[in-house]
Amino acid sequence: MLVVCITTQIVFGQEHFSGVVLDTAGNPIKDVNVRLYTPKDTLFAITNGRGIYSFTLPRETYTIHLGFSILGYAYEEFFFTRKDLINNKLPNVILSRAAFIIEDVTVTKVIPIVVNGDTIQYNMGAFRFGKHALLEDGLKKLPGFQVLRDGSVYFNGTIYGGLG
Repeated sequence: MLVVCITTQIVFGQEHFSGVVLDTAGNPIKDVNVRLYTPKDTLFAITNGRGIYSFTLPRETYTIHLGFSILGYAYEEFFFTRKDLINNKLPNVILSRAAFIIEDVTVTKVIPIVVNGDTIQYNMGAFRFGKHALLEDGLKKLPGFQVLRDGSVYFNGTIYGGLG
């Protein structure tokens, strides 16, 4: 869980809000994304190495909507008004840990081309062809092959016979 302490101070018609994000052991958390949503704008801050973030707001801002996010913790939003301020401090915010489970993924390695001495083997299953593709269509998509209109087959510029 994270605990957030927020304080305010009035400076030239604006209020400076700052807070500290801590873990359950009381250690500051670096790089927490903090968003302050106001009726006119959205402000962003990221906690520093001491877990501190800050915002400066015009005094006419009456609604304070904060969002906190960091990997490993559940995203939380909190809504406050100026009336919620007690001695110029917002109530503490607690974030709880969250686990994200990713579904299993199977990765299959298909080797499209194998060179063995002077022999090159093509795995035709490694290439995408249309459902009713002909041998000519397959050869045209293989690297190094060229099939002319008369059915002549060239590989790397050398003729190797023909189709049909």
